[in-house]
Amino acid sequence: MPMTPCENHLHTILKTAKWLSIAEFMKFVLHDPNYGYYSQQPAIGIQNDFITAPEVSQLFGESLGLWILNTWEKMGCPSPFVLLELGPGRGTLLADLLRLTSQRTDFLKGMHLYLVDVNPHLKVQQESKLSSYMPRWFDSLSSALTASQDLPIFVIANEFLDIFPIQQYMLTSTGWREKGITIDASGKLIYSLKESAPTMAHSLFPCDAKEGDIFEVCPAAQQIVEQIGQYLTQYQGSALFIDYGYKEGTGNTLQALYQHQYVSPLEHLGEADLTAHVHFGALLNHLDRLPSLKKNFSTQGDFLKRCGIELWAQKLMQQASSQQRESMLQALHRLLSPNEMGSLFKVLEVYTAC
Repeated sequence: MPMTPCENHLHTILKTAKWLSIAEFMKFVLHDPNYGYYSQQPAIGIQNDFITAPEVSQLFGESLGLWILNTWEKMGCPSPFVLLELGPGRGTLLADLLRLTSQRTDFLKGMHLYLVDVNPHLKVQQESKLSSYMPRWFDSLSSALTASQDLPIFVIANEFLDIFPIQQYMLTSTGWREKGITIDASGKLIYSLKESAPTMAHSLFPCDAKEGDIFEVCPAAQQIVEQIGQYLTQYQGSALFIDYGYKEGTGNTLQALYQHQYVSPLEHLGEADLTAHVHFGALLNHLDRLPSLKKNFSTQGDFLKRCGIELWAQKLMQQASSQQRESMLQALHRLLSPNEMGSLFKVLEVYTAC
């Protein structure tokens, strides 16, 4: 298999560096401005690498619209306020959400729509779907929060945290060692363990791990959730994080998707989407430092049912054709079933007390 431009440049880096951590590897192949996946690929959709929940059915975004209206009303209908989506994809989720929330003209009148994205291909699609709401784009969460100017904020992050680089550690007979990549004698990319012990505090590693177990941490995801949490404690609002993930445990969750097929994370560099499951337990532990915040953690299936997705679907099906009804039922199954996205995806709600 010929090397991609991204892989070729990575080999050049490794000839000098000799070893890169998994986090450094992910950062390069995903976010490098010249070779990274997110600066090069459209990514989302049937013809690309993966399909997110908003692309499965309008029911997903509309259910989040029901959630945000309910949350906004419970907080006294603050106006003005910021609606911020992190990683808005093709704009499908927001288009569906805002179509539903448009029934409340006071909601739309008070809303400032902010989007955080760095993918130029996706920004074009977002603009085509959302231009009537006069969105503002930002390259980082920090810049979006600064521009919010102390307004109440409602944040949606669907399949956003999984793109951030993780650090992986393996328990060996001599203790924990960080996992990374290097080049073997034949010039092939391989996984490798760092010889020296990690600097991370020993108390952060699971005490019940066995030799060979992999433990993952994602400092960037923790920082993002903490930034949002600190803003919420000062200025009111709520945040919704939806991703595939887990609350506790060990295991290697690093994976790559190329044209809807799982491949080795060391293949198709710059052309395959590289992700890892979100360690929600670590995020909850960070948020515990902000005791004024309320938190709910659940599966996607349970969350969407609480939002009223089934009742909403029944209402829509009353005016739908038989083919449309069948499509909605299939979408509900995919979004809610424990064997589909219903249990694999988790939801973390964070909000200030009403």
